[in-house]
Amino acid sequence: MDNVLDTNGVPLVVFGGAVPELAPEDLPEGASPFNQDCDYNPGSVFTRGGRVNQYTYLNLLVDRHALLGASIPGTFAPNETSWLSPNNISSATPGAYATAVLNSTLPIDGGFGNIDNHTSGTSPSNWTVNASSGTDFVTYFFSESGGWNVTPANFVSTSVMLPGGGERSWFSPPAGSVTATGTTGGALAAFNGLLIPWLTNGSAPTAVQQQGAGTLGINPVQNIVTPIFTSGVTAGNILTLAADWASGQIPPPTTFSNPGIFVISDAAGNQFIPVAGSYGITSNAGGCGTALWICPNPIPGSKPKVTMSCFAPGSNTVYWTASLSVFCTEVNHISGALTQTHSQILQASNFAMTIPSTTAILGMAIEVSGHQTSNDPSAQITVSLPGIPTAPVFTTQLPAADGTITFGGIGTNWGVPITPALVNNSAFAVNVVAQVAGNVSANFSIYSINLRLWLAPSPSGNFNWIHTYQQTDGEIDTLALDANGFLWDEDVDTNPTVLTSIFSSILPNTFAKGITFSDIEFIAFSNLVNGTDCPRQWNGTYLDRISQVGPGAVLAATTTGGAAGGNIPIQNVVQQPAVQIRRIGWGASANLINDSTPGTTLVIYGEGRTPGNTYQTLAPYTNTFGVGTNVVISNVPVPFPLKGGGSIGANINGTYTVQQVTTGVVGGAEQVPVFTIPAPFSAYGYSSDFGSGGTPTSGWFYQSTIATITTQAPVPGLAPGSQITITGQPGAPPAGYNGTWTILNAPGTNAASMTITNTGLSGGIASYSFIQNTGNAPLAGQLVTVSNTLNGNGVF
Repeated sequence: MDNVLDTNGVPLVVFGGAVPELAPEDLPEGASPFNQDCDYNPGSVFTRGGRVNQYTYLNLLVDRHALLGASIPGTFAPNETSWLSPNNISSATPGAYATAVLNSTLPIDGGFGNIDNHTSGTSPSNWTVNASSGTDFVTYFFSESGGWNVTPANFVSTSVMLPGGGERSWFSPPAGSVTATGTTGGALAAFNGLLIPWLTNGSAPTAVQQQGAGTLGINPVQNIVTPIFTSGVTAGNILTLAADWASGQIPPPTTFSNPGIFVISDAAGNQFIPVAGSYGITSNAGGCGTALWICPNPIPGSKPKVTMSCFAPGSNTVYWTASLSVFCTEVNHISGALTQTHSQILQASNFAMTIPSTTAILGMAIEVSGHQTSNDPSAQITVSLPGIPTAPVFTTQLPAADGTITFGGIGTNWGVPITPALVNNSAFAVNVVAQVAGNVSANFSIYSINLRLWLAPSPSGNFNWIHTYQQTDGEIDTLALDANGFLWDEDVDTNPTVLTSIFSSILPNTFAKGITFSDIEFIAFSNLVNGTDCPRQWNGTYLDRISQVGPGAVLAATTTGGAAGGNIPIQNVVQQPAVQIRRIGWGASANLINDSTPGTTLVIYGEGRTPGNTYQTLAPYTNTFGVGTNVVISNVPVPFPLKGGGSIGANINGTYTVQQVTTGVVGGAEQVPVFTIPAPFSAYGYSSDFGSGGTPTSGWFYQSTIATITTQAPVPGLAPGSQITITGQPGAPPAGYNGTWTILNAPGTNAASMTITNTGLSGGIASYSFIQNTGNAPLAGQLVTVSNTLNGNGVF
């Protein structure tokens, strides 16, 4: 602010800036060394985030599910529930689950099935509950006073009588059944109660301490508060909370059998879970009922003070009741207590990734598939990467029915660089933990944990041309040419940020210019000096040459690397034809039909069975020729279809280098010629056999990039490994051969190369002694080119 009353100005004594000439410790106050990728907050300095690739490549997506699942202790051990069948995630099959059961398994013999809720309007009455050999005692609750007889009678009663009636007893029966017979003694001809078989740790259970409260004849009954416990709860014990009542309404409301009518809270913070099957009411006058809650993991040292209210479900209306009694009891020696509120760690590992070390990973996502039984906000899973403390921790819920939740993706910062070395390691893992609040029960079922990687082309390359291709209907595509010679298309409207390869045979380090006219993109290619490819047009579906033929100038070839050069007219150029493919396999070797090991080898079977049951050569490849040459695979469906159904999610159309020419089993015991090329990632499978009856019918093709050139005169010094440069625009054969090419084979004697060791001249005839380097020795009448000799003006 300027000229504020009663203030003094502060002089500016330092005017700082970038001072790169001095060491940082020698800089004056206010100055800064030259720095890069730094940013500042008040009082701090930090490195700016690195660049994040905003694009992914359609054909370079790898998905792998974990092949190993294990349940291991986590942060809350030992108070954790282990996952049941954790390795089921290795099958990635819905229905085969790794399951965590939280707050769901009761210490009741046989689960809920043996709970008997008894209500009656007659007197006397009796009921029976069966107990297995593992049962140590039975809990018995009833409302209304009266005479009761329980058999067998070997029990210790710890009864409590309250104004509203009610009694609770702990029995210690043998295996078998327990029968209770009673007669009512109160004003109403009705009673109800529970017989519940429990399990213990082998010692006789006792009621360590208990508090109860009740009302009689107060209308309406509102808050019932039990007295506070005199001592803190001992760790390992449980709390039970029992209620019995008479509604006083005729007929009694059926909603009294719904636990939602009760609101329970504990001043000490303990949470109680309703026991399913323990709610019941009589149908006669009085509407008596009984219910039971359990706190499986009370807070050690806490002193419960429980408040219970009785409300109509979904409202604040208090039910009118004649009486309500509430008992809270601490009980020891209970076994099989409720499962914990946190699961152990479900650790998924061994994703069987085989990403090449030179491949850049653009992004990673974790996909968890399964469901959970509760949508309570506290019922959640957390997903994290172990051993990486800076990695994000994701928290969410699984769907109610089987579905997949995705965590991360392109641009997610995982705390460490995601590299092939990291994800290829079989120890790389994903941790999943399930949790619920203390009053919520939930089952978490997971059948797959999947790792998804977005890869960059290898080798990686900058983009030399990016262009917006906008059509008249408003549809927008992005065209991009990278330095490797791959032309990409992005459908901005329906599949943004995903690049699809539309052409892969452009010379590396090519640039482009384009213009859109009548919904067609016209593209010219060059190295910024000369054209490097014929002009092409893209209509959103097909990339075609603009000109199928060029002017009728004669092609000429100039050799390099041989004994001599010069311009030699070309007679013709013959390109290898496309050959229909019989079958394609994907695995670890050429023997993949009999070896189901996943691998990164594509096997191309190009033969059909001839009438004579013989097989031709795999033109143009032989067992001594073809390795290291390029081949184009085309018209194979995407994704790659497998025999019998199913597919591998990859587009294998493109240009490859032949790795091996050999033989392989195409089916049964039939051996046929094959060649192999690299697969984009590791997998296993093979297509149907489209050629067992003759000429293949797949409609899939391979085409060698080898061409045969016939010149109008011999090319001096031409030999395998030599290079020739073709210039000029041909009329026939088609255009596309301008550039420098490596000679793979030079048939005929003109392909010989010799090193001269001695020369002589006699009677006007020069003679040469030589060592044969390549090819065949020259014959009489053939031309030879002599170079680098010094005698006779360079003749010898």
